[in-house]
Amino acid sequence: MADRNARQNKDLKRRSDTIRSETAPGGEADPALADAQRVLYESGLANRRAVLGDDWVEASLARRTPFTADFQAMITRYAWQEVWGRPGLDHRTRRLLVVAITASLGRWEEFRLHVRAGLSHGGFSREELKETLMQTAIYAGVPAANTAFAEAAAVIASLDDEAEAAKNS
Repeated sequence: MADRNARQNKDLKRRSDTIRSETAPGGEADPALADAQRVLYESGLANRRAVLGDDWVEASLARRTPFTADFQAMITRYAWQEVWGRPGLDHRTRRLLVVAITASLGRWEEFRLHVRAGLSHGGFSREELKETLMQTAIYAGVPAANTAFAEAAAVIASLDDEAEAAKNS
């Protein structure tokens, strides 16, 4: 099993380094499209690293499988470059929007990820997080905000524990 996973990860690394060529309507490979996808992927990966941190991104890339690789490449191009790379909003504003939206939708795994990344990478302060969740309570409902405060408090406690452990080591 471990050998199979190692082979899959090696194959996925090779595939991500050279994103597969999409085909033109006639079925021929389109090198210009492949080049554009590669640029979008690389730019998106840089944004993803800036927002979530290298450690999280490396772990995420290592978890790719042949089944999920194309999806991961697509969200790196579109979410992390086409949206996060737009000039209209800074990363702090985008981070707080993501927190509010994921709380509103009850997408707690993504919520925790973005709360942790925002707080640990200087994306926003605890006070800004609290105010975002207060606003979320009004527009998404108190139950969503109640859960969001509990989830955020757990992330904050974990970050505080990690900081204390680092200080004591």
